[in-house]
Amino acid sequence: MKTRSILLSIIVVFTVSSCIIRSLYPFYTKDTIYFEERFLGTWEGFDGKPNKWIVVSVEDVYHVQNALDMRNCKGPLCRERITTEIEAYFLIIKVKDEIAIYLMTPFKIKNDLFLDVFPINNYCSDGSGNGCEMKEDFKSFNIKTHSLLKLDVLNNDTVKMHLFDKFELRKLIENNKIKIKYHKIEQSDGTKDNLYLLTASSVELQRFIEKFIRSKEFKEDYDIDDSKLNRIKNREDTFEFIKNIIAGNTPSNGIRIPIVDLN
Repeated sequence: MKTRSILLSIIVVFTVSSCIIRSLYPFYTKDTIYFEERFLGTWEGFDGKPNKWIVVSVEDVYHVQNALDMRNCKGPLCRERITTEIEAYFLIIKVKDEIAIYLMTPFKIKNDLFLDVFPINNYCSDGSGNGCEMKEDFKSFNIKTHSLLKLDVLNNDTVKMHLFDKFELRKLIENNKIKIKYHKIEQSDGTKDNLYLLTASSVELQRFIEKFIRSKEFKEDYDIDDSKLNRIKNREDTFEFIKNIIAGNTPSNGIRIPIVDLN
């Protein structure tokens, strides 16, 4: 699958049959987290279907929900979660009536910016404080895994996204050009389109990323990627919209804000 279709397929690329690289462990380590404020806001792209990306700071949402009060924490795991997640984004993607929600943790390797993407669809609210059910298409996560994107901030109003293609990863592994721990998952339909689920540690994954982005396979694929998002709302207007949804002061239009559960 060519990366130029990322904007159309991003809703489903994190399922088992997707084209994106998946890992059991995070691609980032705490010391490599790098929060890029210019990514906050509302973005729009078009690749067959119009799509909207709403990116808000987890820390901002935590403040609105009073989740940063350490008295709510039940132990060290809660405190560790807060100190990690407040440097992440909530990503809400909408393509027509299809909506998906992810936790995206930004991190840097050398001078390159990446996003660790983790699905959190089952933690949501309709704005009234009640739980909610996501569409059946978004429930196909038997084991939630981490996925990898590369983010290029071209300017304050344009960003470029690039997914790491599992087919390129397969070439590198099968041709012994790169060594990394993985588990091979055979597809149930009997095709050769198998999934390589990476099982390496976060530190090993970062070494892999350094090698992968220098590989011929990645560079050739990256050159054809023209998936860009254009800003349509700034950070302040976007967050005001999200705050009103949380408070129930404005129709959610199908957008459900993650509930911060610190237990």
